[in-house]
Amino acid sequence: MKTLLLASIILKQLLLILLQLVIIAISVLYSYKIYARIAPDKQAKESFSQTYCTILKRKISYADNLFNRYRADFVVKYNVTGREFISLATGSGVMQQYVTDYQQQANILQQFIVGNSYVCWYDPHYPQVVVLLLQHNFLSTLPILFPTI
Repeated sequence: MKTLLLASIILKQLLLILLQLVIIAISVLYSYKIYARIAPDKQAKESFSQTYCTILKRKISYADNLFNRYRADFVVKYNVTGREFISLATGSGVMQQYVTDYQQQANILQQFIVGNSYVCWYDPHYPQVVVLLLQHNFLSTLPILFPTI
């Protein structure tokens, strides 16, 4: 009887340890997912070169898959060492992701007027890659700091 009780206690402790390991693994994966989403824009801010982009066209693009998804798209013109580039820049930073919030993308679109010039960043190694709006800010790091809230 005493052996059976001891085995039961050990089994419960092992299950609790296993549960804690699963929770830790889920938290690490969640933090990595959040970081992977903000890291490209953070890298762009640190390693891309700043210039000015002129907005040539703007529109909201639509991706029809399981959910309706939207993205503010801009055709921009900019110069790098005397060479003119015309590229696509999006309202979702380097990742160019579509999102489900149409109003958010409409608000981003309204911030940029066709014909006006705005600060943008280009990749010095691939100058055709340009970012008009970086998505990294302090609030985007909160899920990493508090993944269980």
